[in-house]
Amino acid sequence: MRQRLAQFYVRRCRRVLPALLVLLVILTPAAIIMLRPADLHIYGKYLASTSILLTNVVAWADRNSGLPPLIHLWTIAVEEQFYLLYPLLLLWATTRLTRPIVPIAMLAVASFTLSVWAAYAMPLANFYLTPPRVWELLLGALPAIESFRVRSGVAREVLALTGATVIVLAVGTYSSQSHYPGIPALPVCLAAVSLLVTGQDSVTMVARLLSSRPLVVTGLISYSLYLWHAPLLALFYYRTGASPNGVQTALLLPAIWLLALLSWFVVERPVRSGKLFKSDRRFLVASAIANFALGGAGLYLWSTRVFR
Repeated sequence: MRQRLAQFYVRRCRRVLPALLVLLVILTPAAIIMLRPADLHIYGKYLASTSILLTNVVAWADRNSGLPPLIHLWTIAVEEQFYLLYPLLLLWATTRLTRPIVPIAMLAVASFTLSVWAAYAMPLANFYLTPPRVWELLLGALPAIESFRVRSGVAREVLALTGATVIVLAVGTYSSQSHYPGIPALPVCLAAVSLLVTGQDSVTMVARLLSSRPLVVTGLISYSLYLWHAPLLALFYYRTGASPNGVQTALLLPAIWLLALLSWFVVERPVRSGKLFKSDRRFLVASAIANFALGGAGLYLWSTRVFR
């Protein structure tokens, strides 16, 4: 069991670190060249916090810093803070309890209750910090713990279509006034779970749509898309003082998509498959060195008056 746990953490590192570290190695010199001293100071703070998985804490505390190129990495911090502890809880539950889903469900309910309260009492903390977000991740984990099956083909189609519709409506209607996460996040998360459950045993109409080649490729490169889109859009806004117009967006989005595709083929896939860094030990050592160096660079930019 300990070996499986160690393998999980190694796979997680291979999934997350390579593309992230490459992004930071490329983006940091660009930031040094392009950003004003005050903005470079903020960039250094986010870079340093990213190396220790605390970007979400910095984003919560740093309320007047505009749109730093690395602010989107708060979601990685939340996710990895969760994955540092959740496997240990799951290991305990599955080895000690006959119904491991019970403590997982109880934790999800507690986190959801906290999120509903904090959505009004502490909205920024609710958005950025991990405890009010745990329930969203746990909902996605529940189908892996407990087998949920929808036997009726008609029911599967209706449930899948309803889930897809809820997600589309949320994208079009939710805003900064939605007190998110909290109650507004519940239908979206349940919709995502419905797509997981209905896609397990059979191919629904929604599953066939999501299995189309362009969407599959976009899903494969989605992590690199996530990593690159925000910094490039932030730097565009920084240089122009405005959001991209229709023509500029039409040029930027395909460029970001192609950059993400390149990141997938050159960085993500070779490392995850073991073609690069076949030895886990060498991979972890190289990643630790790179992460330490980037964290040190961030701390230096944050704490000194360099380039001012």
